Amino acid sequence: MIEIREEDDPDEVIKSTSLERDRDYYLYHKEGMILFKKAVPSWDKNGNPVWIVIDYEYMPEAGVSGISIVMEDGTTVTTDPDGSYSIPGVEPGYHVLTLDEETLPEGWQVLGEIYKFVNVPESGMAKLNFTIIRIES
Repeated sequence: MIEIREEDDPDEVIKSTSLERDRDYYLYHKEGMILFKKAVPSWDKNGNPVWIVIDYEYMPEAGVSGISIVMEDGTTVTTDPDGSYSIPGVEPGYHVLTLDEETLPEGWQVLGEIYKFVNVPESGMAKLNFTIIRIES
């Protein structure tokens, strides 16, 4: 959404224009980037500021169950109801974990890379999170 707000009172919206994904802009979740098809000015012709307003859903503590995580050796685990997973018996050192996008529930997408590196210390405990977001349909 693009909003033009009152110069002296930014809480007052003068004009609001809804935008449609793929018609007016492209959203690249993995890169965290929005590309508008037309330039968005900083100010309107009367000197009022133009705002880009974005609504999104972020669930920092909630997990999603049923997602497969695959280790470089093919070991596969599935996230539990809290979105947690663990891979027992992993040797210390660097490993690559990949989130299997085919197992994401409908309406969810990975934000960032689907694979990540993790360095497992001698203690055998390391933590690695993937960020997923709910997307508009």
